[in-house]
Amino acid sequence: MHEKDDFWDISSLLPPKRRPAPSAPPRPKPQEISFGEERGKGTEKTHSLFAQEGERELFCEYTPSWNSLLHKVRVFRHPNTYKLYHLFRADAIRYLVERGSECPYVPCFSYIPQYSQLNSAQKAYYLYFRDEANKGNYLKTNQSYFLLYVYEIINLPDYIPPKTGVLRMATAWRAYRDVLTGIEKYMTAWLSDYALLHGVACPNEVLQPFLSDVLSTSALKEFYLGNEGSLSSCQMDAFLTLSSDYQYKNGRYVRGVDSEQSELFLKHISAAVGIVLEKILDNEAKESSFQTVHKEYPAYIGALCAEPYRYTVEISYCSVSGTEALRTLLTSVVKYAENKVRAALSIKSRLSVPGLSPEYRELIDAYFSTHLPVIKANKPNAKRNESEPSYEKMYDALSYGFSSAEAESIEESSWENTRMLISEEEAKEVFLSAKGEEKLPASSTEAPDAPLALCDIKLLAALLRGGTSAARAYAADEGMLLEGAVERINEYFVDTMGDIVIEESESDLSLIEDYETEVLAFLAPYTDDGKL
Repeated sequence: MHEKDDFWDISSLLPPKRRPAPSAPPRPKPQEISFGEERGKGTEKTHSLFAQEGERELFCEYTPSWNSLLHKVRVFRHPNTYKLYHLFRADAIRYLVERGSECPYVPCFSYIPQYSQLNSAQKAYYLYFRDEANKGNYLKTNQSYFLLYVYEIINLPDYIPPKTGVLRMATAWRAYRDVLTGIEKYMTAWLSDYALLHGVACPNEVLQPFLSDVLSTSALKEFYLGNEGSLSSCQMDAFLTLSSDYQYKNGRYVRGVDSEQSELFLKHISAAVGIVLEKILDNEAKESSFQTVHKEYPAYIGALCAEPYRYTVEISYCSVSGTEALRTLLTSVVKYAENKVRAALSIKSRLSVPGLSPEYRELIDAYFSTHLPVIKANKPNAKRNESEPSYEKMYDALSYGFSSAEAESIEESSWENTRMLISEEEAKEVFLSAKGEEKLPASSTEAPDAPLALCDIKLLAALLRGGTSAARAYAADEGMLLEGAVERINEYFVDTMGDIVIEESESDLSLIEDYETEVLAFLAPYTDDGKL
Protein backbone atom coordinates (compact mmCIF):
# COMPACT_ATOMS: atom_id res chain seq x y z
CA MET A 1 0.00 0.00 0.00
CA HIS A 2 2.96 2.28 0.80
CA GLU A 3 4.49 1.67 -2.63
CA LYS A 4 1.28 2.66 -4.39
CA ASP A 5 1.27 5.94 -2.47
CA ASP A 6 4.84 6.70 -3.65
CA PHE A 7 3.63 6.41 -7.22
CA TRP A 8 1.78 9.71 -6.76
CA ASP A 9 4.74 11.54 -5.19
CA ILE A 10 5.52 14.14 -7.88
CA SER A 11 8.34 15.76 -5.92
CA SER A 12 10.49 12.68 -6.34
CA LEU A 13 10.35 13.11 -10.11
CA LEU A 14 11.54 16.75 -10.07
CA PRO A 15 15.27 17.64 -10.17
CA PRO A 16 16.79 18.58 -6.83
CA LYS A 17 16.55 22.25 -5.88
CA ARG A 18 19.69 24.37 -6.03
CA ARG A 19 21.01 25.88 -2.87
CA PRO A 20 20.83 29.70 -2.75
CA ALA A 21 24.05 31.30 -3.91
CA PRO A 22 26.08 32.98 -1.22
CA SER A 23 25.91 36.78 -1.20
CA ALA A 24 28.56 38.46 -3.39
CA PRO A 25 31.44 40.07 -1.54
CA PRO A 26 31.66 43.86 -1.71
CA ARG A 27 33.19 45.19 -4.95
CA PRO A 28 36.74 46.33 -4.33
CA LYS A 29 37.65 49.92 -5.01
CA PRO A 30 39.75 50.64 -8.09
CA GLN A 31 43.37 50.00 -7.36
CA GLU A 32 46.03 52.55 -8.05
CA ILE A 33 48.54 51.50 -10.68
CA SER A 34 52.16 52.38 -10.41
CA PHE A 35 53.90 53.83 -13.48
CA GLY A 36 57.40 55.12 -13.94
CA GLU A 37 57.41 58.90 -13.72
CA GLU A 38 59.65 59.06 -16.78
CA ARG A 39 60.90 56.27 -18.97
CA GLY A 40 64.42 55.15 -18.28
CA LYS A 41 64.42 56.26 -14.65
CA GLY A 42 64.26 53.98 -11.68
CA THR A 43 62.08 56.22 -9.54
CA GLU A 44 58.36 55.51 -9.54
CA LYS A 45 55.32 57.59 -8.67
CA THR A 46 51.77 56.46 -8.03
CA HIS A 47 49.12 57.88 -10.40
CA SER A 48 45.38 57.29 -10.37
CA LEU A 49 43.56 56.39 -13.58
CA PHE A 50 40.46 58.13 -12.27
CA ALA A 51 40.19 61.92 -12.42
CA GLN A 52 39.90 63.60 -9.05
CA GLU A 53 37.99 66.84 -8.53
CA GLY A 54 40.27 69.75 -7.71
CA GLU A 55 40.00 73.48 -7.35
CA ARG A 56 40.98 75.40 -10.45
CA GLU A 57 43.35 78.35 -10.44
CA LEU A 58 43.67 81.35 -12.74
CA PHE A 59 46.39 80.67 -15.31
CA CYS A 60 46.25 83.97 -17.25
CA GLU A 61 43.96 86.91 -17.96
CA TYR A 62 44.30 89.45 -20.78
CA THR A 63 42.55 91.58 -23.41
CA PRO A 64 43.59 90.52 -26.94
CA SER A 65 45.01 93.57 -28.71
CA TRP A 66 45.13 91.57 -31.95
CA ASN A 67 41.38 90.97 -32.12
CA SER A 68 38.94 93.87 -31.80
CA LEU A 69 35.98 91.53 -31.30
CA LEU A 70 37.32 89.84 -28.16
CA HIS A 71 36.84 91.74 -24.89
CA LYS A 72 38.59 89.59 -22.32
CA VAL A 73 40.12 86.10 -22.09
CA ARG A 74 40.61 84.23 -18.82
CA VAL A 75 42.25 80.79 -18.70
CA PHE A 76 41.90 78.52 -15.67
CA ARG A 77 43.82 75.33 -15.00
CA HIS A 78 43.46 72.37 -12.68
CA PRO A 79 45.65 69.30 -12.13
CA ASN A 80 45.46 66.66 -14.83
CA THR A 81 44.89 63.50 -12.80
CA TYR A 82 43.98 61.40 -15.84
CA LYS A 83 47.40 59.86 -16.46
CA LEU A 84 46.74 57.36 -19.25
CA TYR A 85 48.88 59.33 -21.77
CA HIS A 86 51.26 60.99 -19.32
CA LEU A 87 54.33 59.38 -20.91
CA PHE A 88 53.64 61.10 -24.24
CA ARG A 89 55.21 64.37 -23.15
CA ALA A 90 58.44 62.72 -22.03
CA ASP A 91 58.66 60.91 -25.38
CA ALA A 92 57.92 64.14 -27.27
CA ILE A 93 60.74 65.94 -25.48
CA ARG A 94 63.15 63.10 -26.27
CA TYR A 95 62.20 62.91 -29.97
CA LEU A 96 62.19 66.69 -30.39
CA VAL A 97 65.98 66.85 -30.71
CA GLU A 98 66.18 63.96 -33.18
CA ARG A 99 66.41 64.66 -36.90
CA GLY A 100 65.05 62.62 -39.76
CA SER A 101 66.47 61.73 -43.14
CA GLU A 102 64.86 60.90 -46.46
CA CYS A 103 63.11 57.53 -46.42
CA PRO A 104 60.12 55.83 -48.10
CA TYR A 105 56.56 56.38 -46.90
CA VAL A 106 55.33 53.77 -44.39
CA PRO A 107 51.59 53.61 -43.53
CA CYS A 108 50.53 54.12 -39.94
CA PHE A 109 47.11 53.96 -38.27
CA SER A 110 45.96 54.96 -34.81
CA TYR A 111 43.01 56.90 -33.51
CA ILE A 112 45.22 58.55 -30.88
CA PRO A 113 48.75 58.21 -32.27
CA GLN A 114 51.72 58.11 -29.91
CA TYR A 115 55.43 57.58 -30.33
CA SER A 116 55.29 54.29 -28.42
CA GLN A 117 52.95 52.82 -31.06
CA LEU A 118 55.38 53.35 -33.96
CA ASN A 119 57.82 50.75 -35.19
CA SER A 120 61.29 51.72 -36.32
CA ALA A 121 60.31 52.36 -39.97
CA GLN A 122 57.31 54.48 -38.94
CA LYS A 123 59.40 56.52 -36.49
CA ALA A 124 61.99 57.15 -39.20
CA TYR A 125 59.32 58.40 -41.62
CA TYR A 126 57.62 60.56 -38.99
CA LEU A 127 60.90 62.32 -38.18
CA TYR A 128 61.49 62.90 -41.91
CA PHE A 129 57.90 64.13 -42.37
CA ARG A 130 58.13 66.45 -39.34
CA ASP A 131 61.42 68.05 -40.39
CA GLU A 132 60.10 68.73 -43.91
CA ALA A 133 56.78 70.11 -42.59
CA ASN A 134 58.67 72.53 -40.32
CA LYS A 135 60.44 73.79 -43.46
CA GLY A 136 57.12 74.22 -45.33
CA ASN A 137 57.56 71.12 -47.50
CA TYR A 138 54.54 68.84 -46.97
CA LEU A 139 55.14 65.20 -47.89
CA LYS A 140 52.72 62.34 -48.32
CA THR A 141 51.08 61.52 -45.02
CA ASN A 142 47.92 60.23 -43.38
CA GLN A 143 45.77 61.36 -40.46
CA SER A 144 47.82 59.51 -37.82
CA TYR A 145 51.10 61.23 -38.71
CA PHE A 146 49.32 64.57 -38.98
CA LEU A 147 47.66 64.23 -35.55
CA LEU A 148 50.96 63.21 -33.95
CA TYR A 149 52.53 66.34 -35.42
CA VAL A 150 49.74 68.52 -33.92
CA TYR A 151 49.81 66.74 -30.56
CA GLU A 152 53.53 67.45 -30.33
CA ILE A 153 52.92 71.20 -30.79
CA ILE A 154 50.03 71.27 -28.30
CA ASN A 155 51.96 69.46 -25.55
CA LEU A 156 55.30 71.29 -25.83
CA PRO A 157 54.55 75.04 -25.56
CA ASP A 158 57.66 75.46 -23.40
CA TYR A 159 59.86 73.93 -26.14
CA ILE A 160 58.08 75.16 -29.30
CA PRO A 161 57.32 78.92 -29.05
CA PRO A 162 53.54 79.47 -29.36
CA LYS A 163 53.96 82.00 -32.21
CA THR A 164 55.85 79.32 -34.14
CA GLY A 165 53.46 76.58 -33.05
CA VAL A 166 50.25 78.35 -34.16
CA LEU A 167 51.80 79.11 -37.56
CA ARG A 168 52.90 75.48 -38.02
CA MET A 169 49.44 74.23 -37.13
CA ALA A 170 47.75 76.64 -39.56
CA THR A 171 50.07 75.98 -42.53
CA ALA A 172 49.92 72.19 -42.09
CA TRP A 173 46.13 72.40 -41.85
CA ARG A 174 45.97 74.40 -45.08
CA ALA A 175 48.31 71.96 -46.84
CA TYR A 176 46.45 68.76 -45.90
CA ARG A 177 42.80 69.82 -45.49
CA ASP A 178 41.83 68.63 -48.99
CA VAL A 179 43.56 65.27 -48.50
CA LEU A 180 42.70 64.57 -44.87
CA THR A 181 39.04 65.53 -44.82
CA GLY A 182 38.48 64.52 -41.20
CA ILE A 183 40.83 67.10 -39.65
CA GLU A 184 38.69 70.22 -40.28
CA LYS A 185 36.45 69.92 -37.24
CA TYR A 186 39.38 69.22 -34.91
CA MET A 187 41.71 71.91 -36.18
CA THR A 188 39.07 74.64 -36.09
CA ALA A 189 38.71 74.20 -32.32
CA TRP A 190 42.28 73.20 -31.42
CA LEU A 191 43.94 76.13 -33.19
CA SER A 192 41.72 78.70 -31.46
CA ASP A 193 42.24 76.95 -28.09
CA TYR A 194 46.03 76.96 -28.56
CA ALA A 195 46.11 80.63 -29.55
CA LEU A 196 43.84 81.77 -26.69
CA LEU A 197 45.73 79.75 -24.08
CA HIS A 198 49.05 81.30 -25.05
CA GLY A 199 47.82 84.78 -26.08
CA VAL A 200 48.97 84.72 -29.70
CA ALA A 201 47.15 86.09 -32.73
CA CYS A 202 45.28 83.99 -35.26
CA PRO A 203 47.33 83.58 -38.49
CA ASN A 204 44.57 85.07 -40.64
CA GLU A 205 46.73 85.41 -43.73
CA VAL A 206 47.15 81.61 -43.82
CA LEU A 207 43.46 80.81 -43.30
CA GLN A 208 41.88 83.32 -45.71
CA PRO A 209 41.58 80.92 -48.71
CA PHE A 210 39.24 78.62 -46.76
CA LEU A 211 37.84 80.98 -44.13
CA SER A 212 34.22 80.28 -45.09
CA ASP A 213 34.72 76.55 -44.38
CA VAL A 214 36.40 77.34 -41.06
CA LEU A 215 33.49 79.54 -39.97
CA SER A 216 30.95 76.86 -40.90
CA THR A 217 32.43 74.51 -38.26
CA SER A 218 33.69 76.96 -35.63
CA ALA A 219 31.83 77.52 -32.36
CA LEU A 220 33.80 80.75 -31.84
CA LYS A 221 33.61 82.50 -35.21
CA GLU A 222 34.66 85.84 -33.76
CA PHE A 223 38.18 84.47 -33.14
CA TYR A 224 38.68 84.13 -36.90
CA LEU A 225 36.91 87.40 -37.83
CA GLY A 226 38.75 89.87 -35.62
CA ASN A 227 41.91 91.60 -36.78
CA GLU A 228 44.51 93.97 -35.40
CA GLY A 229 44.51 96.04 -38.61
CA SER A 230 42.02 96.44 -41.42
CA LEU A 231 39.74 93.57 -42.34
CA SER A 232 40.58 91.41 -45.33
CA SER A 233 38.12 90.98 -48.17
CA CYS A 234 37.42 87.42 -46.99
CA GLN A 235 36.60 88.64 -43.49
CA MET A 236 34.29 91.36 -44.83
CA ASP A 237 32.49 88.80 -46.99
CA ALA A 238 32.11 86.62 -43.91
CA PHE A 239 30.66 89.56 -41.94
CA LEU A 240 28.08 90.16 -44.66
CA THR A 241 27.23 86.46 -44.92
CA LEU A 242 26.67 86.21 -41.16
CA SER A 243 25.10 89.61 -40.50
CA SER A 244 23.28 90.86 -43.60
CA ASP A 245 19.89 89.82 -44.90
CA TYR A 246 20.74 91.10 -48.39
CA GLN A 247 23.39 89.09 -50.25
CA TYR A 248 24.52 91.48 -52.97
CA LYS A 249 26.63 88.86 -54.77
CA ASN A 250 23.43 87.10 -55.81
CA GLY A 251 21.97 90.24 -57.41
CA ARG A 252 21.08 90.31 -61.09
CA TYR A 253 23.57 93.07 -61.90
CA VAL A 254 26.45 91.35 -60.11
CA ARG A 255 25.74 88.01 -61.74
CA GLY A 256 25.03 89.54 -65.14
CA VAL A 257 26.82 88.78 -68.37
CA ASP A 258 28.85 92.01 -68.26
CA SER A 259 32.01 91.00 -66.39
CA GLU A 260 33.32 94.59 -66.12
CA GLN A 261 30.05 95.72 -64.52
CA SER A 262 30.11 92.78 -62.11
CA GLU A 263 33.66 93.68 -61.12
CA LEU A 264 32.58 97.24 -60.29
CA PHE A 265 29.83 95.97 -57.98
CA LEU A 266 32.13 93.50 -56.22
CA LYS A 267 34.99 95.94 -55.79
CA HIS A 268 33.20 99.07 -54.68
CA ILE A 269 30.46 97.56 -52.49
CA SER A 270 33.07 95.58 -50.56
CA ALA A 271 35.30 98.64 -50.17
CA ALA A 272 32.44 100.89 -49.02
CA VAL A 273 31.19 98.30 -46.53
CA GLY A 274 34.74 97.90 -45.24
CA ILE A 275 34.90 101.60 -44.38
CA VAL A 276 31.66 101.34 -42.39
CA LEU A 277 32.81 98.16 -40.63
CA GLU A 278 36.02 99.82 -39.53
CA LYS A 279 33.92 102.64 -38.09
CA ILE A 280 31.67 100.15 -36.31
CA LEU A 281 34.65 98.23 -34.89
CA ASP A 282 36.13 101.41 -33.47
CA ASN A 283 36.42 101.12 -29.69
CA GLU A 284 33.90 103.90 -29.08
CA ALA A 285 31.20 102.65 -31.44
CA LYS A 286 31.72 98.93 -30.95
CA GLU A 287 29.94 98.57 -27.62
CA SER A 288 26.70 100.05 -28.95
CA SER A 289 26.74 98.04 -32.19
CA PHE A 290 27.30 94.51 -30.85
CA GLN A 291 25.74 92.24 -28.30
CA THR A 292 28.30 90.96 -25.75
CA VAL A 293 28.39 87.19 -25.17
CA HIS A 294 30.14 85.28 -22.37
CA LYS A 295 31.26 81.70 -22.93
CA GLU A 296 33.16 79.09 -20.92
CA TYR A 297 34.40 75.75 -22.27
CA PRO A 298 37.18 73.15 -21.78
CA ALA A 299 40.16 73.40 -24.12
CA TYR A 300 41.50 70.72 -26.46
CA ILE A 301 38.41 68.52 -26.52
CA GLY A 302 39.31 65.25 -28.28
CA ALA A 303 43.04 65.95 -28.36
CA LEU A 304 45.82 64.06 -26.59
CA CYS A 305 46.79 66.46 -23.82
CA ALA A 306 49.55 65.10 -21.58
CA GLU A 307 50.46 68.33 -19.79
CA PRO A 308 50.28 68.33 -16.00
CA TYR A 309 47.19 70.57 -16.18
CA ARG A 310 43.87 70.70 -17.94
CA TYR A 311 42.59 74.11 -19.10
CA THR A 312 39.24 75.94 -19.22
CA VAL A 313 38.74 79.04 -21.36
CA GLU A 314 36.41 81.84 -20.25
CA ILE A 315 35.86 84.51 -22.90
CA SER A 316 33.63 87.52 -23.54
CA TYR A 317 33.27 88.83 -27.09
CA CYS A 318 31.15 90.80 -29.56
CA SER A 319 28.64 88.51 -31.26
CA VAL A 320 28.69 88.95 -35.04
CA SER A 321 25.83 86.68 -36.04
CA GLY A 322 23.69 87.16 -32.92
CA THR A 323 23.28 90.95 -32.94
CA GLU A 324 20.01 91.98 -34.58
CA ALA A 325 20.87 95.71 -34.66
CA LEU A 326 24.09 94.95 -36.54
CA ARG A 327 22.19 92.79 -39.03
CA THR A 328 19.72 95.61 -39.76
CA LEU A 329 22.53 98.16 -40.10
CA LEU A 330 24.72 96.10 -42.44
CA THR A 331 21.74 95.19 -44.61
CA SER A 332 21.01 98.90 -45.13
CA VAL A 333 24.68 99.71 -45.70
CA VAL A 334 25.02 97.10 -48.45
CA LYS A 335 21.85 98.27 -50.20
CA TYR A 336 22.89 101.91 -50.02
CA ALA A 337 26.34 101.09 -51.43
CA GLU A 338 24.76 99.10 -54.27
CA ASN A 339 22.46 102.06 -55.05
CA LYS A 340 25.58 104.19 -55.43
CA VAL A 341 27.09 101.76 -57.93
CA ARG A 342 23.80 101.61 -59.83
CA ALA A 343 23.64 105.40 -59.93
CA ALA A 344 27.22 105.57 -61.24
CA LEU A 345 26.27 103.15 -64.01
CA SER A 346 23.06 105.10 -64.75
CA ILE A 347 20.87 102.14 -63.80
CA LYS A 348 17.39 103.45 -62.95
CA SER A 349 16.39 100.74 -60.51
CA ARG A 350 17.16 101.49 -56.85
CA LEU A 351 16.82 99.53 -53.60
CA SER A 352 14.80 100.85 -50.68
CA VAL A 353 17.11 101.80 -47.78
CA PRO A 354 15.08 102.81 -44.70
CA GLY A 355 16.64 103.92 -41.43
CA LEU A 356 20.30 104.38 -42.41
CA SER A 357 21.79 107.20 -40.33
CA PRO A 358 23.31 110.31 -41.99
CA GLU A 359 26.71 109.41 -40.46
CA TYR A 360 27.05 106.21 -42.48
CA ARG A 361 25.49 107.79 -45.58
CA GLU A 362 28.17 110.48 -45.50
CA LEU A 363 30.94 107.88 -45.23
CA ILE A 364 29.65 105.97 -48.26
CA ASP A 365 28.95 109.18 -50.24
CA ALA A 366 32.49 110.40 -49.62
CA TYR A 367 33.95 107.12 -50.86
CA PHE A 368 31.93 107.04 -54.07
CA SER A 369 32.45 110.70 -54.88
CA THR A 370 36.18 109.95 -54.98
CA HIS A 371 36.40 106.42 -56.33
CA LEU A 372 33.36 105.98 -58.58
CA PRO A 373 31.74 109.10 -60.05
CA VAL A 374 28.75 108.81 -62.40
CA ILE A 375 29.66 107.00 -65.61
CA LYS A 376 27.43 108.64 -68.23
CA ALA A 377 28.88 106.64 -71.11
CA ASN A 378 27.47 103.44 -69.74
CA LYS A 379 23.84 104.34 -70.45
CA PRO A 380 22.24 101.66 -72.64
CA ASN A 381 20.62 104.24 -74.96
CA ALA A 382 23.96 105.95 -75.62
CA LYS A 383 25.52 102.69 -76.82
CA ARG A 384 22.49 101.94 -78.94
CA ASN A 385 22.48 105.36 -80.65
CA GLU A 386 26.15 105.07 -81.57
CA SER A 387 25.74 101.79 -83.41
CA GLU A 388 22.28 102.09 -85.00
CA PRO A 389 21.83 103.41 -88.58
CA SER A 390 20.50 106.97 -88.95
CA TYR A 391 17.25 105.85 -90.58
CA GLU A 392 16.36 103.76 -87.50
CA LYS A 393 15.81 106.97 -85.52
CA MET A 394 12.83 107.76 -87.75
CA TYR A 395 10.97 104.87 -86.14
CA ASP A 396 11.61 105.93 -82.54
CA ALA A 397 8.63 107.08 -80.49
CA LEU A 398 8.44 110.83 -80.05
CA SER A 399 8.62 112.22 -76.52
CA TYR A 400 7.40 115.73 -75.68
CA GLY A 401 7.24 115.37 -71.92
CA PHE A 402 4.04 115.65 -69.89
CA SER A 403 1.42 118.34 -70.59
CA SER A 404 -1.84 118.69 -68.63
CA ALA A 405 -3.48 120.66 -71.48
CA GLU A 406 -2.54 117.97 -74.00
CA ALA A 407 -3.97 115.28 -71.72
CA GLU A 408 -7.27 117.18 -71.38
CA SER A 409 -7.44 117.61 -75.17
CA ILE A 410 -6.97 113.87 -75.71
CA GLU A 411 -9.63 113.09 -73.11
CA GLU A 412 -12.12 115.51 -74.71
CA SER A 413 -11.60 114.02 -78.17
CA SER A 414 -12.17 110.55 -76.77
CA TRP A 415 -15.52 111.64 -75.35
CA GLU A 416 -16.47 113.09 -78.78
CA ASN A 417 -15.75 109.71 -80.33
CA THR A 418 -17.86 108.08 -77.64
CA ARG A 419 -20.87 110.31 -78.53
CA MET A 420 -20.56 109.30 -82.17
CA LEU A 421 -20.45 105.56 -81.47
CA ILE A 422 -23.32 105.12 -78.97
CA SER A 423 -27.04 105.82 -79.19
CA GLU A 424 -28.67 108.99 -77.89
CA GLU A 425 -30.25 107.26 -74.85
CA GLU A 426 -26.98 105.56 -73.92
CA ALA A 427 -25.18 108.89 -74.25
CA LYS A 428 -27.64 110.55 -71.84
CA GLU A 429 -27.11 107.79 -69.29
CA VAL A 430 -23.32 107.92 -69.57
CA PHE A 431 -22.87 111.70 -69.48
CA LEU A 432 -25.49 112.37 -66.83
CA SER A 433 -23.89 109.79 -64.51
CA ALA A 434 -20.48 111.36 -65.17
CA LYS A 435 -21.75 114.86 -64.27
CA GLY A 436 -23.41 113.51 -61.12
CA GLU A 437 -20.14 112.26 -59.60
CA GLU A 438 -19.24 114.19 -56.44
CA LYS A 439 -15.72 115.25 -55.61
CA LEU A 440 -14.29 114.92 -52.15
CA PRO A 441 -14.16 118.17 -50.14
CA ALA A 442 -10.89 120.04 -50.01
CA SER A 443 -10.50 119.32 -46.30
CA SER A 444 -10.35 115.52 -46.90
CA THR A 445 -7.09 113.82 -46.01
CA GLU A 446 -7.35 111.61 -49.08
CA ALA A 447 -7.29 112.77 -52.70
CA PRO A 448 -9.87 111.24 -55.08
CA ASP A 449 -8.89 107.60 -55.67
CA ALA A 450 -5.42 108.44 -54.30
CA PRO A 451 -3.22 105.57 -53.09
CA LEU A 452 -1.46 107.97 -50.69
CA ALA A 453 -2.67 110.44 -48.08
CA LEU A 454 -3.19 113.93 -49.50
CA CYS A 455 -0.54 115.32 -47.14
CA ASP A 456 2.03 112.87 -48.59
CA ILE A 457 1.08 113.85 -52.13
CA LYS A 458 1.44 117.54 -51.22
CA LEU A 459 4.85 116.88 -49.69
CA LEU A 460 5.98 115.11 -52.87
CA ALA A 461 4.77 118.10 -54.90
CA ALA A 462 6.62 120.50 -52.56
CA LEU A 463 9.81 118.47 -52.96
CA LEU A 464 9.44 118.52 -56.73
CA ARG A 465 8.77 122.25 -56.77
CA GLY A 466 11.14 123.62 -54.11
CA GLY A 467 13.55 120.85 -53.06
CA THR A 468 14.42 119.72 -49.55
CA SER A 469 13.77 123.06 -47.85
CA ALA A 470 10.23 123.27 -49.24
CA ALA A 471 9.49 119.68 -48.21
CA ARG A 472 10.80 120.27 -44.70
CA ALA A 473 8.80 123.49 -44.37
CA TYR A 474 5.57 121.78 -45.44
CA ALA A 475 6.22 118.87 -43.03
CA ALA A 476 6.84 121.32 -40.18
CA ASP A 477 3.66 123.29 -40.92
CA GLU A 478 1.56 120.13 -40.98
CA GLY A 479 3.28 118.55 -37.97
CA MET A 480 4.39 115.59 -40.05
CA LEU A 481 7.43 113.33 -39.62
CA LEU A 482 9.41 113.88 -42.82
CA GLU A 483 11.20 110.50 -42.76
CA GLY A 484 7.91 108.63 -42.36
CA ALA A 485 6.33 110.45 -45.31
CA VAL A 486 9.36 109.73 -47.51
CA GLU A 487 9.22 106.08 -46.54
CA ARG A 488 5.49 105.82 -47.41
CA ILE A 489 6.01 107.53 -50.78
CA ASN A 490 8.94 105.26 -51.66
CA GLU A 491 7.02 102.15 -50.58
CA TYR A 492 4.16 103.09 -52.90
CA PHE A 493 6.45 103.54 -55.90
CA VAL A 494 8.36 100.33 -55.10
CA ASP A 495 5.05 98.44 -55.12
CA THR A 496 3.77 100.04 -58.35
CA MET A 497 6.93 100.83 -60.29
CA GLY A 498 9.55 98.59 -58.71
CA ASP A 499 11.82 101.36 -57.39
CA ILE A 500 12.03 104.33 -55.03
CA VAL A 501 11.75 107.90 -56.34
CA ILE A 502 13.17 109.91 -53.41
CA GLU A 503 16.82 109.43 -52.56
CA GLU A 504 18.36 110.51 -49.25
CA SER A 505 21.89 111.91 -49.58
CA GLU A 506 23.55 113.19 -46.42
CA SER A 507 20.91 115.57 -44.94
CA ASP A 508 19.17 116.34 -48.24
CA LEU A 509 16.33 114.76 -50.17
CA SER A 510 16.39 114.56 -53.93
CA LEU A 511 14.00 113.29 -56.54
CA ILE A 512 15.71 110.71 -58.75
CA GLU A 513 16.12 112.45 -62.06
CA ASP A 514 15.29 109.38 -64.12
CA TYR A 515 11.82 109.21 -62.57
CA GLU A 516 10.78 112.86 -62.85
CA THR A 517 8.39 112.12 -65.71
CA GLU A 518 6.70 109.34 -63.73
CA VAL A 519 6.27 111.59 -60.69
CA LEU A 520 4.77 114.37 -62.80
CA ALA A 521 2.31 111.90 -64.28
CA PHE A 522 1.40 110.69 -60.79
CA LEU A 523 0.75 114.26 -59.53
CA ALA A 524 -1.23 115.41 -62.59
CA PRO A 525 -4.73 114.18 -61.45
CA TYR A 526 -4.44 116.08 -58.13
CA THR A 527 -3.63 119.59 -59.45
CA ASP A 528 -7.21 120.79 -60.08
CA ASP A 529 -7.85 121.82 -56.45
CA GLY A 530 -5.09 124.40 -56.67
CA LYS A 531 -3.37 123.22 -53.51
CA LEU A 532 -0.58 121.05 -54.89
